[in-house]
Amino acid sequence: MKKLSFGLILCLFLPLVSCDKESDNNPDPVIEELTIEEKATELLLSFQNNDTSKAMKYIDPNQYIQHNYQQADGRDALVNAIISGQFSSTEITIARTLTDDQYVAFHSEYNINGNSQVVFDVFRFEKGLIVEHWDNIQPIQPENVSGHTMIDGPNTITNLDQTVNNRAAVTDFINRIMIAGDYATMSEFLKDDQSYIQHNPMMADSLSGMLSMMDTLASQEFSFKYETLHKTIAMGNFVLTLSEGMYGNPASHTAFFDLFRLEDGKLVEHWDVISMIAPGEEWQNSNGKF
Repeated sequence: MKKLSFGLILCLFLPLVSCDKESDNNPDPVIEELTIEEKATELLLSFQNNDTSKAMKYIDPNQYIQHNYQQADGRDALVNAIISGQFSSTEITIARTLTDDQYVAFHSEYNINGNSQVVFDVFRFEKGLIVEHWDNIQPIQPENVSGHTMIDGPNTITNLDQTVNNRAAVTDFINRIMIAGDYATMSEFLKDDQSYIQHNPMMADSLSGMLSMMDTLASQEFSFKYETLHKTIAMGNFVLTLSEGMYGNPASHTAFFDLFRLEDGKLVEHWDVISMIAPGEEWQNSNGKF
């Protein structure tokens, strides 16, 4: 009986190896990483289901800076709030979402035990995980005199190539008009004085509607003063600003979150949430509103 050479054995073995490789030509599908917008959306909507898994998955376990005065820093504080039922009987409807670099901002309606609130939430990411959160909350008000609510209106993101220009236009508006008080030049920022759509519950559409309300407030010694612009979140035709100042009679330390829609570089629509900033002794963290 002849002995098989090593070369012949190798030749006989190679087809078997080749066959095995062919069976491995369809590897398991690669699961793509979610975008930060998708992660933030999953987290926000998980609150209404008392679901802690998204917080555990998408929030950095070593760093979560909280600017909501009712919450302590850290992922565990939020997880414990969910477990304790703080978000029970909450329904969240997201109206608008903006993504700007490592920031995701939401304009939403929270219905809590039948009581509706309009909320802006902003999340900051690092290396794919959430590390910081800001928000501003106001009980929803009836329609304004022009028939608009605090949450209705268009939500389609367009003109992404105009993000930088639109951010600059809104920044200039806040600094010159709302902070410096140069109301005489307000028309320069509007596409059309008469068709400026206003969702603030106290104001009517148009430039004259806004100025009329400002005059009324001033006559009642009601403060409506912006002092500092802290942050802008911009995406295409929408720009969100986070500012602080004084509001009310007597004047109180206040956070102003304003969302603008633009066309051709001009302001055409506005939503806002105005909320008093709680005294420092009531804060569960030391980070401040901004």
